[in-house]
Amino acid sequence: MTLEQLAPDKNVSTNIPQRATNIAATRSSKIGIVGHDVTYVLAKTVANPIWESSGSQTVRLQEVTEEFGVFSLEVGGERNKGLHTHHSIWLVENQALFDRLDWLPSHEPTTVIWFRGQLHNKLIDWLSMPDRAPMVYFFADYDGVGLNNYRRLKEKLAERSEFWLMPNWKELLVHYGLNQLWVDTAREFDSFERNSPSLLEQSPMLLDLVKEMKKQGLALEQEAIWLSDFAQPDNSET
Repeated sequence: MTLEQLAPDKNVSTNIPQRATNIAATRSSKIGIVGHDVTYVLAKTVANPIWESSGSQTVRLQEVTEEFGVFSLEVGGERNKGLHTHHSIWLVENQALFDRLDWLPSHEPTTVIWFRGQLHNKLIDWLSMPDRAPMVYFFADYDGVGLNNYRRLKEKLAERSEFWLMPNWKELLVHYGLNQLWVDTAREFDSFERNSPSLLEQSPMLLDLVKEMKKQGLALEQEAIWLSDFAQPDNSET
């Protein structure tokens, strides 16, 4: 096979997207530098939180939410670098929690951002800016992936981030927890434990969750929030 067949064209314009350059050089967009400069997340506001751009210019995201249901945020580039809110942000992993917000613990103004699976590094970096939001609440599945995502967030946001535990979480875990989800995310759970000793020392409630997950061999999906009224305390050991 000739060099031209392996690398059709290495002298393309620097103005074209990187993944197109990869195709020219390797015939594959996935060989070479494969990341994108920005990523996009879906969000919606609740009770009209205050958002401002650079220069304290108000951004009317509540009106956008009411008209279109959601809005998309570009993060990682310059466009929304100065965007910030005076209120909290919630990160939720699953679409049901994003579609229906009656699970929120209060009616305070807030913004809910939906992520899927792995929390994107660009979103973490964007949230980590000191003035972005006073507090970011993290609510994901109680499994190895969710815990590891929180560890990554906490490393950048420190005291401005909090892992949210459902009311009645222990009964929900025992009553509705899934062993297969525990098994499937065991590697991520072990990684979280190894890399989070100080985090667990500072978060007694999170430590209780981790201990209970290990004791039961169970993980819990976050949609169980709507089953809280049905879970009964487990009194078998009393």
